[in-house]
Amino acid sequence: MEAAWPNLLTGRKDREFWAYEYVKHSGCGGFPTQNDYFEKTLALWAKNNISKFFEASDIRPGHNKYTLDDLERAIQKKTQRLPLIRTFKELKNATTEYFLWEVIICYDQVGKSRIDCPLHPAPESSQSKANILYGQPPETGKTNSKGEGSDRKREK
Repeated sequence: MEAAWPNLLTGRKDREFWAYEYVKHSGCGGFPTQNDYFEKTLALWAKNNISKFFEASDIRPGHNKYTLDDLERAIQKKTQRLPLIRTFKELKNATTEYFLWEVIICYDQVGKSRIDCPLHPAPESSQSKANILYGQPPETGKTNSKGEGSDRKREK
């Protein structure tokens, strides 16, 4: 679990993070036990290896920056579905930096078929064209001023 689903927030243990995710999402698929839920989670992670999806599109971790379009296209190329990309905004030396925070690939209620992720409110216009750092966690480990990552609205 540590390799597949690490907690990216500083000051919070992996087990606390997993417990939160279990409480939040386990009811969606009707999992009778925690074991069933986490086995399915790990199976979906193996099927949707985001790092490999990005590598196939020459998107590499490090100090490299990519647009939301680049990241979405890399996922869509492998899944044929629209992902949800969440970023973290941090102010560094009077400059706004965006970090890749979360990639969500949506599934139907039973976790069998990929579906397009629902559209979310558009972020501030500057973010849609922003360069996003991939593979370099933000220094603060906190969410933006609204207490959440930013989502991108996609046009169909």
